[in-house]
Amino acid sequence: MTTVLEPPPVLDVDASPLDETDVEQTEPTTTPAAPPASVGRITLAASLSTLGGGWMIAHLFHAVALATALGAVGVVIGATLTWAANRRPGRGWLAYLVLPAAALAGAVASSAAGGGGDLPSLLSQTLRAGGLQDPPIPFDAGWRFLVIALLAFVAAASVSLAAGLDRPKLAVGLPSLVTLPAALLQPKGHEVVTTGGAVLLVVAGLAVAYGADLADQVSAGLAFELRRLARAGVLIVGCLVALVLAAQTSFLFPKTTDNRVIPPRKPPASDPLPPDQVLFTVQSKGAGPWRIGVLNSYGDNAFLLPSVDHSRLKKLSGDIATSTHKTYTTIFTLEHLKGQTLPSPATLLTITGIKKKAAYDPETDLVSLTDDNVSSGLSYTVTAPVTPSGDDLRKAGAVDPKIATRFTKLTPVPPRAQALIDKAPTTNSFDRLQYLRSALLSTVVAAGAGGPVDIKPGDVDAMLAGGNATPYQIVAAQVMLARWAGIPAEVGFGFYGGTAGKDGTISYLPGDGSAWIEAYFNSYGWVPIIGTPQKAQPTLSKNHKNQAKTKPTDRLALSIYIPVRQVGLQLFYQVARYYALRVGAVVLPLVLLVIGYPFGLKLLRGFRRRRWGRRHGAIGRVLAAYGGLRDACYDLNIGDPRLTPLQFTATVEDDAEHAELAWLVTRAVWGDLRRDLREEDAQEAEELAASVLRRLRAKQTVGNRFVAAVSRTSLRDPWSDELPNAWVEIHRPHLPRLVRVRRGRLRFFRLATS
Repeated sequence: MTTVLEPPPVLDVDASPLDETDVEQTEPTTTPAAPPASVGRITLAASLSTLGGGWMIAHLFHAVALATALGAVGVVIGATLTWAANRRPGRGWLAYLVLPAAALAGAVASSAAGGGGDLPSLLSQTLRAGGLQDPPIPFDAGWRFLVIALLAFVAAASVSLAAGLDRPKLAVGLPSLVTLPAALLQPKGHEVVTTGGAVLLVVAGLAVAYGADLADQVSAGLAFELRRLARAGVLIVGCLVALVLAAQTSFLFPKTTDNRVIPPRKPPASDPLPPDQVLFTVQSKGAGPWRIGVLNSYGDNAFLLPSVDHSRLKKLSGDIATSTHKTYTTIFTLEHLKGQTLPSPATLLTITGIKKKAAYDPETDLVSLTDDNVSSGLSYTVTAPVTPSGDDLRKAGAVDPKIATRFTKLTPVPPRAQALIDKAPTTNSFDRLQYLRSALLSTVVAAGAGGPVDIKPGDVDAMLAGGNATPYQIVAAQVMLARWAGIPAEVGFGFYGGTAGKDGTISYLPGDGSAWIEAYFNSYGWVPIIGTPQKAQPTLSKNHKNQAKTKPTDRLALSIYIPVRQVGLQLFYQVARYYALRVGAVVLPLVLLVIGYPFGLKLLRGFRRRRWGRRHGAIGRVLAAYGGLRDACYDLNIGDPRLTPLQFTATVEDDAEHAELAWLVTRAVWGDLRRDLREEDAQEAEELAASVLRRLRAKQTVGNRFVAAVSRTSLRDPWSDELPNAWVEIHRPHLPRLVRVRRGRLRFFRLATS
């Protein structure tokens, strides 16, 4: 196997051999040598190609400019550190700083986004939220970390792989693994801009990579490079023009419909929040509740979230609605609330103070941010009509038939519920609804807690018979009774109650989350109706919040503690992971020790040889230095140890320093320097050997250097038996010859001293 040595700097013809040393061994004031042109071009090519992928990724978010800037930060971190690691030998450790530096930059960018929460929770929320199938999406704090880390890793991997294998074009190929998937997810209207920018950057990267590949083969000159780039520029412009024309004909990017609708669905489970975390505060004369969503349709034995239809959203500008009733004002200040929906009363008239882009949904009467999630410190003011009294609702009149038809659809009425509805008054909708609610709340027993679950018509009959139910099931049963009675109703959810502060504000915690029935009344719209059951199961919990009007049931309840042995299902991978972590903590260090112990032995051998060389004068120092070079080459699978120094120079590319070293060793052992070898010659041999070995290793791949470091080849079969090895040789002539068979070696030291 042969290798390529980086040629030393060209010096003056009249310079002495001692001046032809490596750059790092000149005077401290000497300017260090510039990095190889190929590494710099590879880094530039990888950076341009990775920026093309970052440009595509940035258009998946609303904040395109910010995403592009943070993506560029990740590319700079990954490419710069990897370039510095490959710039000079001995600086490979810089490559290990890519991920920590990218993680630090991503953490800073995420924390600057606000919203609170530690980094793992932000990443978990981002990944759970998803949304990439329907871009553009908000550029949340978690996405900021992921964009920086991803592009830093891709840039570093591209530079390292292309430089290690000496294949500049690989620096452009690896980032395509990011660019192509991002191209498939581009939102409507961004196809030409994103694809054109990405093509421009990738083609520019290919031009640079091709120049780096060509520079290694032939020196084409600056004029040739400029002409080639100009031709590439004309090609890029032509491609962009063709791309725009294809987009106009809808051949390349078919037109997509604007009325994409996500049908109603069951509410997903959400992560629990810290119970003492303030979500938002309110300054208001109204008592609430403050809603963040509704369940306005029924299907598959459950109340469902509204459909998601972007076409029905209206840009928030000016008044939302008008009202002839009295109004009140509420100031909301958000702290740790998540999502995009803004808490608000059930009926909105105006909302002011929102500087970010927001949209109003007339079907749900909710306002949501469109380009970002809500952040800590956001404050806005809402105007809403005063909650009507019972007398006002009795005089409300008939409801619009379209609303009545839509929000009274439900499954057939069960027998017990039908009998109750037949007894309900028919004078007005409010009295009729209150009669049904009172009958349910007087019999049902509140038990436990929980989020939205399925509820069947038969469950309502069970509650009317005195069965147990969670607060959500009780609210859902009220809505079902109202709909069966012909009253438009839906489930509203949000926050109610709160904790009053000394400054007049009311703070809302996760424990203040609640659900309630909302009924529609003419001229008033959706009106929340709050109520609690009259009976509840006894509890040992200290939290008696919102239970002041609840009486214990007359059923006997005994709380008995019985210790039991819990037997749960344990998956195989959990057992395997348990033992793998514990066995790996012992086995892994042993494996590393078995694999890497030759490296330590070689360090010990080098120390013994240097000490041996000092004891034997100048000739010993020369042989120790050259022996270290030949053993290192043997581990790198370069040349044959049995070759003489001059023969060995033919196995690698011509190099002035290597040739000088070979002649110096040959003259010192066999030639005219045998009796006139000076300490200056020994020092020169050590410097030349170190320089040649350093440049030999720099031209090897990282994998080849690692294998050579842990190889036992030179330990078992060193270049010279006369030089000390890592262990002390014990000669026992009486042992059979088959115990150890040595390969033939030139006895350099004996020849030099004979």
